[in-house]
Amino acid sequence: MKNRTLICLVLIAGLSNVPAATTHNVDMINFTFSPANASIQVADTVRWTQRDALTSHTSTSGEDGLGNGMWDSGLLNQGATFSHTFSSAGSFPYFCGPHFTTMIGSVTVSGGNTPPTVMITSPTGGTSFFGPTNLTIQANATDDGSVARVQFFDGATSVGFDASSPYSNVTHFAVGNHTLTAVATDNLGVRATSAPVNITISSPPPPTQAGITNITVATSNVF
Repeated sequence: MKNRTLICLVLIAGLSNVPAATTHNVDMINFTFSPANASIQVADTVRWTQRDALTSHTSTSGEDGLGNGMWDSGLLNQGATFSHTFSSAGSFPYFCGPHFTTMIGSVTVSGGNTPPTVMITSPTGGTSFFGPTNLTIQANATDDGSVARVQFFDGATSVGFDASSPYSNVTHFAVGNHTLTAVATDNLGVRATSAPVNITISSPPPPTQAGITNITVATSNVF
């Protein structure tokens, strides 16, 4: 019983940190959307209410009278409502089907978790080194929240990670071709992978032997 109570308390505490979704009202009135431009958060809902008499309106996603299939209320008569919940960030234009030339609106959705960005800055792609040798892999990573760590890979093999900026790792490379990538993980666990960087490790050339040239043989005559 104590365990069940503890689990319930943990769940309640976790839910208390989740922002509550909100419903935003837009009126269809006097052949306009009011407000015409709504700003909401991810997981919020917009509810359109048709208030004009003796006509019908729609809320149809898209532009210039061309729907894009995200939502379409169909014809709404006076007093009817239509709702749509937005699950991703972005800007979403819409229009009224019968009056698309003048009756237009947009919904701007903010929030959600954007993946981090990550890029290997050193070594640069296409460079060659003599080896086997140790090289430092360096990367830049950013996020709209914070970067938890950057993990470095040589092909499919993890060669280490760094949890603080500037992100780097000293790696031993054998002779051959190597494809390097960096994977950044943000504070919410979303990951992103850098563009690959290809380098080559070559064996050093053999040492050159000094040549012996211009040897003069002294001769003498014996009498």
